Order: sequence, then structure tokens, then C-alpha cells
Amino acid sequence: MKTVNKNLLIGGWVMAVATSSVFADFRTATVKVGDPLKTGTVRLVARDKDDNIIPGKDCRVEITAEDLSAERKAAKIKATCVMFDIDTGTAGELKLKNLNPAIRYIDFSTGDTAELGDSLRTQFVSTVEQPARVVFESFFEPFDVNLQPAIFRAGIVTDVGELSVQVSAAELNFQTEGPIICQALFQRLAPRAPQYGAQINYAGDRLEVYFDPAYTVTQGGVLFGTTSPSPGCSGGLPLMESPCVPSDECNGAESLKATTTSRGCGCQTKAVLKGGTPGMNYTLEMPSGDCIRKAANNRGKVVVKECPSASGAVRVTGCDIERLVTCP
Repeated sequence: MKTVNKNLLIGGWVMAVATSSVFADFRTATVKVGDPLKTGTVRLVARDKDDNIIPGKDCRVEITAEDLSAERKAAKIKATCVMFDIDTGTAGELKLKNLNPAIRYIDFSTGDTAELGDSLRTQFVSTVEQPARVVFESFFEPFDVNLQPAIFRAGIVTDVGELSVQVSAAELNFQTEGPIICQALFQRLAPRAPQYGAQINYAGDRLEVYFDPAYTVTQGGVLFGTTSPSPGCSGGLPLMESPCVPSDECNGAESLKATTTSRGCGCQTKAVLKGGTPGMNYTLEMPSGDCIRKAANNRGKVVVKECPSASGAVRVTGCDIERLVTCP
């Protein structure tokens, strides 16, 4: 894993060098949706490290006849899922930003929209906790909306590139139960996956993907989808925990204030922690992604400043405290 450059601390000031924001895109994930063949419902979900759904982070989106393209569908998801901070990119791309530290897993379900070209990816994919996954639950209608044999797709993304395989219902003799689909995809994907820095495990109605961190320095993810109009296809991606060293301890009385101002160096973020334990080291993760570690003074106070900074979140690692800031 990459190491975070150290910053120079002078009288509580932190002047971040241009190369120090190694983790600027740390808490982001990108969902890319394909062209839906029909109307239906998709679902975007954030989970914690125990795979439980984060309260308020479960978004269902109705895809109507006006949304039947990747670009329009992405716009509908952004407009509906306001509980996530989302930017739209190229056609069908959704970047989820400033994900809360509690969010350790992102799920996206294609629902019954019959789309083949979905993906989930991030720069900092977790390689030590839950695996990434491609899921085909239950039974799938073997024909698409044009009465052609349905196609089922799975794949991986690493620094080497994309590896994608697919199988048609005709090749499965129209036996399109989830475990049968996954077994066929596993047989095509698993032998080639090690060349891309991944191992695939067949787990019934899902494929589990384990990434080698040496192959996911810039990206890691999964590809998934089906032209079948049946629900049950989804992809899931684990996000890495904070790269910052946790604070020494948290007494529960800490509070955090964060503000931004315009300076000659650019946008400056100032973070002030109060109520800390004197002498204990607190780690503040700044909007740029830098990890700033500093001892509380004899009044339990910590002050750090970062410039140039960015809009985003200031977090006290280990204490479950964060404040969002916006640059002027």
C-alpha cells in the first residue's frame, strides 16, 4: 500500500505539498450503468464492515421509459439518491464521493431493467476483509425482451485492465438458476483471473473476488449484468478502511470545528478539535486525504491548517467525528 507523505508541522500549521494528497480519492467509488432494455427498479446500497445496510443509505430508483439510456439512467439515480454525494461523468458513470468512514461496502443491483454493462470500481479496494462479488440470485427468465436467449456477464478490473466473460441461456440449455449461471461464469473467469491479480471463488449464487493489492494500486472492481428481465443480478465492492493511523484514544467529549478561507496558497482548511485528552495524539484526516497527527495541548485542544486544501470532509480517525467543508 502507498505511504502517506509527511507534512511539515510548524506552530499548528500544516502546509500540504502538491504530491501529498495520495488519498484524495480514498473514499470514492464509481458505478457505471449500461443501457437498460426495459423499465424497472435499481438499487444502490452502502453497507458497514459487517455487511449490514447503513441506515439512510439504501436507495431504490424507478427507471421509466424516459430513462432508457445509460446517461439518462445515471442522471435519474443522481437525482433520486440524494443521500449520497454523487457526480456524473461520462455516459452512465456515477462517482460516489465523501463516503462516510462507516461505509465499507457498496452494492448496486441491476434489478429488472435487463442491462448487461454495469460495473463497480474504486482506486482503493479492500483486499483484507469481505471479497468483491458478482451475484445472480434465484431463477432468471431465459429470454430477453426481444425473445433472444438472455446473456449473463461477470468480470474484474485491476491495474492490468478489464477481464470480462459471458454466457448465454442457450449455452446453459436454458437452465438459468443462479448457481448454474455462476458456475458457468466461474469456469470461464477463474482460469484467467490470476493473470489480472485476482482469485475467484465459486460460492453458489455468487462469485467472490479476492484481489492481490499489488495489482490494484490504481483501480479494482467488478463487472456484471444480464439481459434477462428478471431481478437478482448485482455487484458488490469492499472499500478500504482509513489509511490514517487511529487517534491514541477518544474520551467521548471531543468536538470538531472545521472552516475554509481563501488564502494566497489557495483554499485553506482549518480544523479545531476541543475536549481532547491533554498529551494524547489525535489523527485528523484532511479533505486532501492527508493524515495529520498531533498531540492535544494542556487544554485538550488540537489545531491544524491545510493549504492548498479542497472541499470535502475533515475526520478525527477512531473517534467517529467528521465535518464537511466547502472551499470558497
